[in-house]
Formats: sequence, structure tokens, C-alpha cells
Amino acid sequence: TQASWIRKMFEEGVLLKKQYGAENVFDFTLGNPNVPPPEEFKRILQNVVAEDTHGIHGYMSNAGYDDTREAVAAYINKDQAVNIAKEQVIMTCGAAGALNVALKVILDPDDEVIVPSFTFVSTINAFVLRNVKPVFADVRPDTLNMDETKLEALITSRTRAIVVVHYAGVGCEMDAIMDIAKRHNIPVIEDNAHGLFGKYKGKQLGTFGVMATQSFHETKNFTSGEGGALLINDKKYIE
Repeated sequence: TQASWIRKMFEEGVLLKKQYGAENVFDFTLGNPNVPPPEEFKRILQNVVAEDTHGIHGYMSNAGYDDTREAVAAYINKDQAVNIAKEQVIMTCGAAGALNVALKVILDPDDEVIVPSFTFVSTINAFVLRNVKPVFADVRPDTLNMDETKLEALITSRTRAIVVVHYAGVGCEMDAIMDIAKRHNIPVIEDNAHGLFGKYKGKQLGTFGVMATQSFHETKNFTSGEGGALLINDKKYIE
């Protein structure tokens, strides 16, 4: 069995700590925050675990609890001045899980998806694990986001989606990217793990593409410890 790249990154951190001393290695790999969670977060988790409501720790529907989906939709509607319904919110275990849901809707094995060459490995893993071919686009030196001037040359008859990553919360050049996507009739998916609350020319990141993934990991802008969501902007993909 081949270990995942996330596991390999963690193991490399263990080796570096042995070599240079734990106090000299700052391991920011997935699941390794450098500061403990706040006491309030611990208290809330303890209260949830202690709840005696029947079935609270049982299975849920694939899309998540209805009240959670409603709460996420209401929060985003208020914060971003948009209008999404709970049916457009799919709760997941993280942004990578949200990408898995998105690709099942849009992509088939042997399809091609254009992705930035600089991103976290889980962005690519979601596609490779389903035999979808990632086509890497160069990134801009100023933002490390997908270089919109190199995008159109990568489109082929097998291109089924363009995935943009708003790295470090800095928006990609969405006007140019959406124009190219529209002319070629290719859906855009936003990996918005870094971009929640960010804007591009006054418009919220995560509202440009047909879908947007969100991360609620402990290192992100809005956290539940772990977790994520897929926001479906184009209602034709709900079914």
C-alpha cells in the first residue's frame, strides 16, 4: 500500500525534528497546528460529546444535517449578500471531500481538468484517485495563482472543468478566466479553501464558478476543527 503525500509530509516532519530538534522545526502539515485550540473551542467540543440527545452521534444524510446546512446558508447569505438555499450546501469532511463531490457531478474517468501547478496536494488527489487527468497551468509570480494568460492554450476536446485556487485568499483573475470558460462552455470550480470572506473586484470569492469548495480546517478563516462544504452556485447541479 502506497502512503499518501499528506502522510509522507508528516513523516518528513518527524525526521526533521529528530535531525534538528523539535524546537527548530515548524511543522504546518495537515493536522499539525503550531498553537493549541482556544479554551472556548475545547469547552464547546466537550459539551457536544456530553449531549444526551438520542442519535446525535449516529449516521447523518450524505449532505449533512439539515439544520447545519440551513445555518451555513444563512451565515453566508448574510455575510456575502447572496441568496443560497440549504439545498445548495453540501457538508463534507473537508475541502478535498467537497472536490470529490464536485467531480462526481461533472467529471468522468479519462476527462481532463485544468488546475494550477501550485496548490496543496489534496486538490490534485481528488481527481487522480478517480482517473481524471490533471493538466497543470503555470502560476503568476506575483500571486501564485493560475496564470490566466496561459489557460486557453491548455484547453482540449477532453477538458471538462477548470479548477481555480484562490491561494492565500488572493483572488484569481476571475474576469479573464470566466470569459475563457464561457467561450469554451467549460464549468469553473473554485477551490475556495483559503478564500472565504475574500473578494475579487467587490464580488465574493466562491461565487463565480458553478461550485465552490470551502474548508473549515483549524488553519482556515472559519473553523470547526475539521470539516468543509461544497456550495453549489448553479442550481442545475443540485440533482
